[in-house]
Parts: sequence; structure tokens; C-alpha cells
Amino acid sequence: MTEELSREYTTACEQLRTVGLSNSAPEKLARLLLEWSERGQTTESGTKFRFSLTHEEIGEFIGASRETVTRTLSIFKSRQLVAFHGSTLTIPNKVALENLRTLLGRDFGPFSDQIPSSFLAQGGTHKAFTVQ
Repeated sequence: MTEELSREYTTACEQLRTVGLSNSAPEKLARLLLEWSERGQTTESGTKFRFSLTHEEIGEFIGASRETVTRTLSIFKSRQLVAFHGSTLTIPNKVALENLRTLLGRDFGPFSDQIPSSFLAQGGTHKAFTVQ
């Protein structure tokens, strides 16, 4: 019984961190995907896990609208940070998604959406941007 309560408490704390410590919906979503990927299967193509919630359910979970979740996942997909195969989500490069999550926690003002994918993949260095 104590172990079960401990697991429930840990899960609740993780959920609070996901919603409470993140400033933006993309940062919250990136943090959530990274947490879920910890229970996933590591393969040559990245970390895979079942993605069975709807965009609306994810939005409720992170405090965002369904439209925001859909738009953010589309951006992640176009930057090749995530890939979908049916209900399986693959994170090809967890470091790149973590870098994005870290960047989103910073204020880049109106240029946030212009951070190039190569910046994320290279661990935070790009000729036009440098994170210190």
C-alpha cells in the first residue's frame, strides 16, 4: 500500500511540474513528451511510446487548447522533433527536444518561432544564436 501511494504521489508531482514550471504551451508539451518517453522503447530510430490521448485530452492535461496542441505538434513534426506512426510517437533525438524545451523557457521575444532546427540539433549552438 505504501509503495502504491508513493507511486501516485510521484506521478502527481511530475504532473504538477509539467504544468506549473513551464511558461508556454510548447514548453509544457515538450516536457510532457520527454517525461512519457522515459517509459518508451529505445530503438535505432529514436525513443518510441504509445500516444493514445487525443489532442483535446493533452490540452486539458497541460492547460492549453486543442488547437494549440495540434499546432505545436505540427511544428515539432516539421522540425523533425517527433514522428507519428499510427498511435506510436517517436522522438528521434531527445537532446533536440530537450534543447527546444530549454529554449522555450527563455524569452526570445518575437523571434522565438525563428529558432532554426539546426540550432536545436547541435545542442544550442548556431551561427545566428548562442545559448549561454
